[in-house]
Amino acid sequence: MKNKFNFPQIFLYMLSFILLSCQSSYDDTNVNEEKKSLSKKMGQLSIGEIHNELLTYTYTEYQPLDDLNSLEDKLTDLANFQSEYLQSFDNSSVDMNYAISHINDVKEFYLLENSMDLFLNGIEINRNIKTLHEMNEYLLEVGAISNFDKSIVDDVLISLDNNLNGELSNKELYNKLLVHKDNWVESQSNAINKGADFSFIILDIGINSLEWWENNPNAPIMQTNALPAWIATDIVGAIGGAGLAAISQHILNDGKINWKLVAAAGLTTAITASTGVFGKIGKWLVKK
Repeated sequence: MKNKFNFPQIFLYMLSFILLSCQSSYDDTNVNEEKKSLSKKMGQLSIGEIHNELLTYTYTEYQPLDDLNSLEDKLTDLANFQSEYLQSFDNSSVDMNYAISHINDVKEFYLLENSMDLFLNGIEINRNIKTLHEMNEYLLEVGAISNFDKSIVDDVLISLDNNLNGELSNKELYNKLLVHKDNWVESQSNAINKGADFSFIILDIGINSLEWWENNPNAPIMQTNALPAWIATDIVGAIGGAGLAAISQHILNDGKINWKLVAAAGLTTAITASTGVFGKIGKWLVKK
């Protein structure tokens, strides 16, 4: 591993300040309505569609600057470009103000090796490594999500592993996500399936992203050691970003979770991870 993300206790407290300063007051009576709103466009783009719009805009409009020599400057320029375009969107299920500011916090995920490291090795929280499966397990143990929600995310992680190893095609992965989404929609009449926002964020981003790559077959993909980049890195980013935000809020906000803010964190980490797949951008970032 070249880059290990270390999130010790002091980082969690710093993150909590950002999270709590961005989130609106918590109201238990609004939980069910906020959950339902995630599955409705309500005249707006869904979280996955916002992801795709930003992906298209970056692919067609962003021009890497040759006069930026340091990696930090390149990451910041790209983050500022996407952050500015995010201001064009409004979605009642996503804390867009937090999304706009959060891209700079997760800009390291533009680098493919960091997205892969997140998937293979997880995140260090309070000096302990937590894999994405373990993050999911933690959210269940503390009552933030239901068994139903956890089972979806666990199966998505298994499917991602199979996709990476060539045992599951992109089309097969897409179809599995569609089945999970159908089950998710059906499940919303069941009151015990609390916290299903977590799995919906991941499913909507994953489905829309795979559709984007299917509809843009000529989009150049970053090559690493003669192998193409893994286009499912954005799903990994969604799981890692949303999971860390949910865990941080639960630890530092008396168990209360603002799912609009979690959606924003998942969206922006997914955006950075998927952007790094583009050939021209990925090559530019690692160019010495």
